[in-house]
Amino acid sequence: MGATAIALVALTVQAGATSAPRCEDRAGQTVFADRHMRIYQTIAGTGDETTLRVLVCVPGRRTQRLLERRDNNLDEASRVVSAARAGTFPVVEYNIEGGVADEEQILEYGARSTTRLARITVNEDGSPATYVVTRGGGIALLAGGKAIGYDSAGRRVLSDGTASDLAAAGNHVYWTEGGAARSAVLDGHPHGDLTA
Repeated sequence: MGATAIALVALTVQAGATSAPRCEDRAGQTVFADRHMRIYQTIAGTGDETTLRVLVCVPGRRTQRLLERRDNNLDEASRVVSAARAGTFPVVEYNIEGGVADEEQILEYGARSTTRLARITVNEDGSPATYVVTRGGGIALLAGGKAIGYDSAGRRVLSDGTASDLAAAGNHVYWTEGGAARSAVLDGHPHGDLTA
């Protein structure tokens, strides 16, 4: 082995030692993880002045994307409640406390960007939402006793009566209404600011 080859091997070993950690080794609290995506949060600062960062990465890879940065203070504080993967789209549920208001929001982000595709204001009392996501990016939730779907066509009420037991498989959502099983197809992901 020549001097040039030895130098290249030494540089390769050094470069590997200083590279960024893999997705699953990054510091932060995991909110959602499967073999395709990890959504995690970090909180910096102390007391009433903190910064919440929500990030997404692919297990086994070294790159990450910052989905959201929120500066928390005495006037408003955000926290992550849950997260999910709607196909290739990260979905994060936030609780926002501010003054006398307390609300729950579900945000869907771009598959390969940090763009907010949709923000759904769910419960203005701050209680966690019951929601499911579909493979194509659709979101369904229970609100006011109804099953409500959000997809490329926008917001639509799926149930006629009181709904419960929400589930999803593929692009189909399922719920129970009056003791009977019901279903609907949600096609694509929602856009814009929506309400429950």
